[in-house]
Amino acid sequence: MIVFLRFSHLYRNMLKKILKSAGIILLDVFVLAIIVISPVAKYVIEKNDIDWLGREVIVNNCFVNPLTGTIWLSGLKVFEQNSTSVFFDANYVSANLELGKLVSGTYEFSSMTIYTPTARIIRYRDSVNFTDIIEKFTPDPLDKTPRENIRFNLLDFTIKNGKFHYEEDLMPVSFFAKDINISSPGLRWDNDTVALNYSFTSENDSGTVIGKTDINRKNLNYLFKLKIDNYSLEIVNQYLHDLTNEGVFKAQLNADIKTSGNFQNVDSVKASGVLAMHEIHFGKKNEEDFAFIKELKFSAQLLNPFEQIFNFDSITIQKPYLKYELYDELDNIQVLFGKGGANVAAATANPKKVNLVIEIVRLVEKLARNVLRSDYKLDCLAMTDGNLEFVDYSIDGIFKAAAIPFNLRADSIYNQRKLVKLEINSGIMPNGRMNINVSLDPKDSSYFDMNYQFQNIPITMFNPYVVNYTSFRFDSGKIKADGNWKVRNGNIDSENHLVIVNPGLTKRAKEKQSSWIPMPFLVSLAKEKGNKIDYQIPISGSLNDPDFNIMSILSNILKNVLLKPVRVIPIKKGKKG
Repeated sequence: MIVFLRFSHLYRNMLKKILKSAGIILLDVFVLAIIVISPVAKYVIEKNDIDWLGREVIVNNCFVNPLTGTIWLSGLKVFEQNSTSVFFDANYVSANLELGKLVSGTYEFSSMTIYTPTARIIRYRDSVNFTDIIEKFTPDPLDKTPRENIRFNLLDFTIKNGKFHYEEDLMPVSFFAKDINISSPGLRWDNDTVALNYSFTSENDSGTVIGKTDINRKNLNYLFKLKIDNYSLEIVNQYLHDLTNEGVFKAQLNADIKTSGNFQNVDSVKASGVLAMHEIHFGKKNEEDFAFIKELKFSAQLLNPFEQIFNFDSITIQKPYLKYELYDELDNIQVLFGKGGANVAAATANPKKVNLVIEIVRLVEKLARNVLRSDYKLDCLAMTDGNLEFVDYSIDGIFKAAAIPFNLRADSIYNQRKLVKLEINSGIMPNGRMNINVSLDPKDSSYFDMNYQFQNIPITMFNPYVVNYTSFRFDSGKIKADGNWKVRNGNIDSENHLVIVNPGLTKRAKEKQSSWIPMPFLVSLAKEKGNKIDYQIPISGSLNDPDFNIMSILSNILKNVLLKPVRVIPIKKGKKG
């Protein structure tokens, strides 16, 4: 018995030693496996990068834990196809592979995080610099070979502090975003919807973008919620190089919008929310602005091109400034865009280049046409505290005029209304006044009625033109004018009443050697009782005539007033010119 007990004790001790040794060996094997598998994994990645991705891939360090499924990469670099330039890099990539689910044929990463990645996107004429990757993973539609249905889950996906650089090869355009943060609950093989939350800032910290997106991978339906705060739009200047001669644009974008639709159908978009641009500046480099808007704001309840529904709450323009200058041959617009818009025409004629500004203009034009043909509604259209300036350098002397403050308002603009009322009022510098009321057909811009009144406008402000035509100038007098226009199918039928009160002339400008008219004699003939000149001036024409413009009307009125006394003597009140 004693011998048996001693043998049993000895056996147990030996068993313990064997198990302990086996445990140590197994632990050493696992440690060795961990140590060995990491460089092996690095070797496999870099050995098969061309076969798997079609590009060279470099990893500085790799760590794989076969017990937990943890994967960790540092210094990851993916190069451009057949190039030494880096397409994508990241400081660290960490992921966790659920090993237990491999048995059931499911490849699931329970988490994946990419730290401080940088991506560089280049757009060519017909492709981008990752088209080859897309093509490599796109199934051949002619290949009918049965494929295994792979179950793949990527959960808890995160990108932290990324950077994104976009370039265009055909024109010097670049866009840079930083502080990119993206998070997603992930992608499941049995769920078609992918949700993303993201945010980023501009290169120079001038604005932030925060958004949420849901995309259905199967039918390509999408939902975007986007909030933009004070984002600089100076990127537009890169597209202006081909359109303008040193044109400069500045603005800040703010938006809070919601959009849904389908990527395969552009017209399926449904949008609502608020979009506003602040501090909009446009002009020539190192010179004053040609145009400025304090705020341009659009607020919409529903925009749906497919169902032709355009339901706007309001479109408002605060403190707009517009300056139009006329020179001997061109004007300030043609100086900027080329004679007759030559720069724009040249940029548009080049099919190799896609200019963002031109595409936006085309989109707005298309949208405007669709709006006029649709079931549209605009509760309020308003322009407040405007400053519209006109300067004419094409004559001897300089003519200046300005409408300050210019205000425009229209309420309840519906396509189903027969007529919509538009009210315009403004001061006329230095101390005149203007009021215009328009009733127009919202379905037909060539059908409208208009009445206007101009009051207390000093005739002396027109002296540059008067001297140019007559060699004399006024030293006193006030202008009043009113009229009624009826426009049907673009054809104008109007009566206009012009009154000049207490006109007074100075002596002839002796330095003026041409265009002499005996103005003192003619003004004395034109005057009626009360020391005033009174005319009825009919104006007719067609808005559809390419040669029709408001400047030709004003020029004809001026010539009519100044030269009519030569042709008609005596002048009686109420006669038409």
